[in-house]
Amino acid sequence: MLLFILPALLAVFIQPASAAVNYAYAVDIDKAMTASTFNCFKKSGYSAVFIRAYNPQGSGLFDANALNNIRNAYSTGLGTEIFMTPQPKSPKTGAVQFKEMYDGLKKDKINIKTVWVQVTSPVGWGTDSKKNLAFLNDIAKTAISSGIKVGYYTNVHDWNQITKNTPITTPNTPLWYWNTNGAGVSGETPANFNDFCPFGGFKKATVKQFGQSVSICGVVGVNRDVFDAAELKNGTIVV
Repeated sequence: MLLFILPALLAVFIQPASAAVNYAYAVDIDKAMTASTFNCFKKSGYSAVFIRAYNPQGSGLFDANALNNIRNAYSTGLGTEIFMTPQPKSPKTGAVQFKEMYDGLKKDKINIKTVWVQVTSPVGWGTDSKKNLAFLNDIAKTAISSGIKVGYYTNVHDWNQITKNTPITTPNTPLWYWNTNGAGVSGETPANFNDFCPFGGFKKATVKQFGQSVSICGVVGVNRDVFDAAELKNGTIVV
């Protein structure tokens, strides 16, 4: 099974906020979902799903829920993205954590092209930005050596606190940023990129998370995202 996840390292980026964009909706999840739930997402107007494949619990571990989630989402025709929430305070290196995720997917014959690395919740990271960057670079180098592209899920505040706003060194690195005013529908911000401002070397946004912990299809705790609908081709985000 091959998941085409943002192939070619987003060689053509989503247009900046000033351009006319027809936005499509996505959800991101970190728990097991049934096939009927993914089907409900699809019928409710969502075009893609971001699925967690690495769990930061304890010292970090492969999220086995990802296997069925990926297959169910893929079979429903949803664009399927993978993200990892690493555990930076673990005795395991970033490379080891990435390999645990990669091998867990590969063992089940799931091949990925891109992984999004979550860089949020500064309280869960150390205070030494150089060590934090070394940890992230360890993940990125290992991913790239495995033929996997790397994007980041973060925002200006998280990136500043965790990396001291160190610019990303790889050109055209994709960004999935978040901006909400709290949990639930009342905390949602506009479903567009109009609030995006460049930071940390990220000049453009690819995806925005605009809602957190909302209830969709009877599932509580789902997050909502938007991306350019023009980039969705045959159930795959191609940008």
